[in-house]
Amino acid sequence: MRELYQLLYKYNNFDTPDKITRLESYFHDINKTTPFIEVEPINKLEEEIQVKEEVKEEVKEEVKKEVKVSDKKIESKNKNMFEPKQKDSIFWCVFMYVYGYGEYSMVGSKYGNRELEEKQKMILFFKENPKALKTTNHKITNGNIQEIYSEYLSVQNETTLLGVIGLAVFYNIRILLVDSLKNTYFDYHTNETTKTCVLFKNTGIRGQIKYTFDMSMTDEKIQMIQQIMLCLEHYTKPLRAISTYSVSELEEISKKLGLYDKILNNKIKKQELYNKITEYCGPF
Repeated sequence: MRELYQLLYKYNNFDTPDKITRLESYFHDINKTTPFIEVEPINKLEEEIQVKEEVKEEVKEEVKKEVKVSDKKIESKNKNMFEPKQKDSIFWCVFMYVYGYGEYSMVGSKYGNRELEEKQKMILFFKENPKALKTTNHKITNGNIQEIYSEYLSVQNETTLLGVIGLAVFYNIRILLVDSLKNTYFDYHTNETTKTCVLFKNTGIRGQIKYTFDMSMTDEKIQMIQQIMLCLEHYTKPLRAISTYSVSELEEISKKLGLYDKILNNKIKKQELYNKITEYCGPF
């Protein structure tokens, strides 16, 4: 009452019954509803709060499910793919394939020393077996062999396409470098090769090329690569000379690469089709 007196009726004392009746409009009557105030029932508010809490819990559960599903997708996508942390992904993918993950993990931070040590063994082997590097399906010159030696004398950002020949010979394995985006691949092997190491080319955000090694590769998968992809002829060029192809052969190649258009190829000349395929393949 004191507050009401101070705020609304400053000059009234409300000290007699007749004066108190002046406040009758502010009295609370349990049989009447206050016209200017709408009060939500307590039980209704509690119900709404409960519903909101249940919705929050449902959202949390859905988020958890999405995270779990996402984790499974990532795991299923990458669990069989090995990507080395070192810059020279070709060398370290091959190293892991030959020696296993246990040996690779033991290298640790001394990977530079181990890489040079391994390459020195290669150079020594090639010098003791001067004809070994010429036994692959990629013809090279004596000058190319010297280039390989020079490359192996230092730690590289990436093994070159020429340098892969040395890896295939020294470890006596077949190496496939696969570009899934262009549907092409390189094949490095000797006549005595028995095992196949398949590396997949990947291009990062800044255009940096990295290779990954598929640890689940099977003979069936390798056959599929050979059937649906174009095997590039040589590390220096994608195709043989144009005279060695017929128009129908070039058309089949264009189909593998996804370049074939029936209407277009009815009008295009052999040389144009050859150039188009060569340009598409470009540098690997």
